[in-house]
Amino acid sequence: MRTWKIVITFLMTACIMLITCNSPEKTDLKHDLAVYLDSQFSDGEIRKIAEVERYVGDSLYEYIDGGAEVYHMYKFIEVVTASYKFGETEIVADIYSFKDADMAYGMYSTLRPDSPKIVSLGVEGFTFGSSLDFVKGNFIIRLIGYDDTPGTETAIKMLSIELNKAISGKTSKPEMFLLFPLDNKIEYTDKIFAESFLGRQFLTNVYTIGYQIESDTVTLFISDDKNGSKFQQWLESVELSEASLKMSKSLPYDQPKAFIVEDSYYGAIAAGLKKGKLTGIIGYRDNQKAFLTNWLNTLN
Repeated sequence: MRTWKIVITFLMTACIMLITCNSPEKTDLKHDLAVYLDSQFSDGEIRKIAEVERYVGDSLYEYIDGGAEVYHMYKFIEVVTASYKFGETEIVADIYSFKDADMAYGMYSTLRPDSPKIVSLGVEGFTFGSSLDFVKGNFIIRLIGYDDTPGTETAIKMLSIELNKAISGKTSKPEMFLLFPLDNKIEYTDKIFAESFLGRQFLTNVYTIGYQIESDTVTLFISDDKNGSKFQQWLESVELSEASLKMSKSLPYDQPKAFIVEDSYYGAIAAGLKKGKLTGIIGYRDNQKAFLTNWLNTLN
């Protein structure tokens, strides 16, 4: 009797595993971006006219030859693309996926023009000529038209709304940006540098925002640096004067982990460690001391 119970239990377990494995659950569909590029949208007004193409990892260069390196810096995973028609107007829809939402936003921030025409989709989006880009969660969605006509504009707008509804993901900016001051901020200057911030290879995953302080434009930056390795490498790579070291000691960094250096390209930079974060300002002058001090004190 006991043997039969063991056999029955084994068979039931096997059946459950078989059903689970064959079930059309979210396992495959969840990670297949192609499911978002449906055969039609807007009650058939927008129709897919070609099969979805997919470019994974290093094969991205086959799709955007010459620009793939930057995407890989931001931990690109894959892109799916398909062509659609709205009446006689043809447009292309791309969905790019990245390792996480911060990397997706970082890549988006490199694409956004200096004076963008912002659209309210996902976290944020912009239009540029006959194209529209927006970021949502781990994805960047790009819609491209072949001409700048009212028909193209309508098709892109309709499809962007549909894809925004279909694709799930975070609709808020990376949390690191919440650590920056609100006053004097220059709109749409928030960026993430995945690698080589200020041309220094070891300065990775740096978050920045531009600010207007009186007549000066400056940039604040912050990056996780719990073990202080980024700061230490930077300190060892610059020459500091006694005067600049003395000035840095008057700033509320975790002393003596701070310095002010004059860079031939970027101007004066004040940098230091504050509560496990490498923080600083580019374009630093004496009249910005109060602004920088107030910001550093909020990081306590």
